[in-house]
Amino acid sequence: MTALAKEDGNDEDMAEMIAYEIESLSSELKQLEEKLTVFSFLCSRYHVQFLVSWISSFNSLLVQLF
Repeated sequence: MTALAKEDGNDEDMAEMIAYEIESLSSELKQLEEKLTVFSFLCSRYHVQFLVSWISSFNSLLVQLF
């Protein structure tokens, strides 16, 4: 196997690893969003609702990018 072929394989592996990490982060953000939604219901404060909204928007952006 040539050095170039090894590099190509590494790029595919790296892309898979990055995709997995993004999926994992997206899932974690979704869980955090759900927890903060419950928290915001209990607290009913503007800053908590804003944080939930921001996390939701950030998660949507991640999904759109990747």
